[in-house]
Amino acid sequence: MSTSAAELLPGPGPLQPEEIAARSPLALFWRRLKHDKVALIALAFIGFLIVIAIFAGPLVRLFGAHPPNEQNSKVLVLPFGTAAPPSGDYLFGTDGLGRDVFSRTLFGARVSLLVAFVATALIV
Repeated sequence: MSTSAAELLPGPGPLQPEEIAARSPLALFWRRLKHDKVALIALAFIGFLIVIAIFAGPLVRLFGAHPPNEQNSKVLVLPFGTAAPPSGDYLFGTDGLGRDVFSRTLFGARVSLLVAFVATALIV
């Protein structure tokens, strides 16, 4: 009567390891990300910026802002091209050429995110 050690030990225990379920790298990443509050806030902010960049045109029309490259010399405060402060017509004011800073900021998010994604893709 010959018995092996596996027959003597009932089920998984300290001497017989339990089968370990493998997790994908994405599952491990998501598991760690769910517990990192700062990373989740940063992810939400980047998502917000992406939504703003995608819908820049409709948002400019929704807020009644002027097109980003339209110059308006009537809003300049001084003849030297000083920018106008924020007002009802210009939410963030104007730059030195009389262009709407709000609409330029929204459309500038597109350029910034494009540069970020292209640079990340090149690095990867």
